[in-house]
Amino acid sequence: MSEVTAAAGTHEIGFQDQAFLSSQEKLEKKKTVQNRNRIGREFDQFLGQQKISLELVKKFMHDQAKDRAYTPTTLSNRLSHLKKYIHKQYSVVYSDVELQTVSQWIQKKSEHHKKKKSSIFTRAQIITYLKIESEEPTVIRAKLIFVFGVFSLGRMEELSLIEFDDVKETEQGIDFILNRVKATEDHKSHRFIIPRLLDDVNLVDLFNKYKKLVPQQTGRVWRRYYPHGGFGAAPLGKSTCSEVPCSVATSLGLSDPESYTGHGLRATGCVLMYLARATLIIIMRAGNWASEAIVLEYIRNCDIEVEQRAAMIAGLQNQIPQRIENPAPQPIAPIAPQPAVQNPVVIPQTTEHPTYNFAGATFSNCMFNFK
Repeated sequence: MSEVTAAAGTHEIGFQDQAFLSSQEKLEKKKTVQNRNRIGREFDQFLGQQKISLELVKKFMHDQAKDRAYTPTTLSNRLSHLKKYIHKQYSVVYSDVELQTVSQWIQKKSEHHKKKKSSIFTRAQIITYLKIESEEPTVIRAKLIFVFGVFSLGRMEELSLIEFDDVKETEQGIDFILNRVKATEDHKSHRFIIPRLLDDVNLVDLFNKYKKLVPQQTGRVWRRYYPHGGFGAAPLGKSTCSEVPCSVATSLGLSDPESYTGHGLRATGCVLMYLARATLIIIMRAGNWASEAIVLEYIRNCDIEVEQRAAMIAGLQNQIPQRIENPAPQPIAPIAPQPAVQNPVVIPQTTEHPTYNFAGATFSNCMFNFK
């Protein structure tokens, strides 16, 4: 059983889910071929007029990571792509034994890499930040970028490209389109809705307040701010948008605010959906993830998952935290008394199986038990 199936529980993968997974698999294959060809072009340029040899392959890999430490998987993936490219392009096959020294070097090189993980906001922290009273234009803009990012599970390069034509006000709240950077033919853009009210914060009013501060409501939504001139026509870049989570964490007085990166909004939306009992398939579709591995990594490291594991291992069954509180049972409305049936049918008492005539009779809330 895959981790998607296991985490989804009894959720059946429907036709739309299957189509989504199929499109994501095609995207992954396309990306694999693109990565292989890119590495191949780099190797061709490195090789030049030289004759291919194992020593040159080793030197190429060493040059790839001369000045930086790669992730534990990046160099291994690049070596795997390179092997396949050399086999296809040069009809030369190198075995794992021949490349063993390279693999050992990759492992040693990767030991110095420190993977950067973004911290995640809780729902309470989101609401607390939105309730901070401020008429400062940059704070209003930061609040909106923050909310748009969490509700769309968006990447910063996607959020920074939102245009006014992609956003509209509806009865439900703010309806907007997010154009995906990593998209298939069938999933180029996703539609999201930000509710009108979050707790008692009116997000539609907040967006309208921001729009009044922007001189021209065409093109990109997020604009640069000039202290002596207000918002201008120049769009806000991806890097500046990525600074919003850190500024939010600083405003809330959270420890290590620099650990709250731009990608943290995407992770926050993912974890909040999981805490609301969303299945992995639903989360993957919302965030346009091709694999469940990233989603599971976010989930495994969220506080409630860690606390659940600790309580289970310690045998504290009555202290295992739940993803969401079970809603209180709703009282069942009493059944109104029904008027008496006119001309009731009289069923004779007999041990045989007679035929009954119910012509003209009306039944309501009845249960029959024939013997």
